[in-house]
Amino acid sequence: MKIIIAPDSFKGSMSSIEAAKSIEKGVLRAFPEANTTLLPVGDGGEGTLDTLVAATKGNKIQVRVHGPFGNVVEGEYGVLGDGKTCIIEMAKASGIGL
Repeated sequence: MKIIIAPDSFKGSMSSIEAAKSIEKGVLRAFPEANTTLLPVGDGGEGTLDTLVAATKGNKIQVRVHGPFGNVVEGEYGVLGDGKTCIIEMAKASGIGL
């Protein structure tokens, strides 16, 4: 049996990657013979950067940026696995969490 696990994040509690791994544990407990594929997704908001970087085996770069009130906050951007494409997740620097 092949099972594709493709959750979005659970805002404020776990990332889509964490959710996928948790779901996989439950699936394998119920169906130990299952062949699972994890495909965490993002809807363009929080967690999308992590999902795309992980899927392409890229990396994240930490930077200091100006937040929604002009103060300096920690932010990040992702460089995808091709080494050419960058992803900026605005929620990191100006999202509701701040």
